[in-house]
Amino acid sequence: MAQFPKKEIEIRALIEKMISGYGEYPAEFPNADVPGLVVVYDEYRNKKAVQIWKEAWVHLLTETKDIALDALVVKMVSELKQSEVDTSADPKQLELIGWTDKQTPAPSAPPGQPRMLEITAEGAGTIDLDWKTPAPGPFGEARAYVILRRVQSATGFSPWLDATITVATRVTLSNQPLRTQLEYRVVAMNAAGTSVPSNSVAAVL
Repeated sequence: MAQFPKKEIEIRALIEKMISGYGEYPAEFPNADVPGLVVVYDEYRNKKAVQIWKEAWVHLLTETKDIALDALVVKMVSELKQSEVDTSADPKQLELIGWTDKQTPAPSAPPGQPRMLEITAEGAGTIDLDWKTPAPGPFGEARAYVILRRVQSATGFSPWLDATITVATRVTLSNQPLRTQLEYRVVAMNAAGTSVPSNSVAAVL
């Protein structure tokens, strides 16, 4: 007996085939509740669209926050430089504003390879990716992940380019190229460097 799919993308593919098959062969499936299936599928698609919209909005808010953070850093650095001048006779006074030469040790090694990258959902110009953290071992802790993408053309694949960066182990990418072969992979990073890339996954949106 066939097993019910576990991945979201596979569930979506199955429901579309079910609705299409029930509609095309009503005599073979006289008791199929096609309207009921359509209702719950439409509800799912509406919720999915809201999720994608909200994640895109969060991405935009993150970008504007990062711009504000950059401006904050520039102002702080300017003030600290002036404070260093002001306290040049007694640099220890800088401790009064939390500015000391005590630095947090950097990781001693780059992180390990991200594991089990997979596509969990696809849409028109959107794709959901999920992966596992690097396996324990003689590596540094992963602080962030860079998602890399390359696009196939008539002359072959483009170079791997940064698609986005995240601190989570899942991401939704929007505004992806349509009707062309896309490949994705992930690298982990920390202050010591970047990891070996994860496995690659391919899609045509």
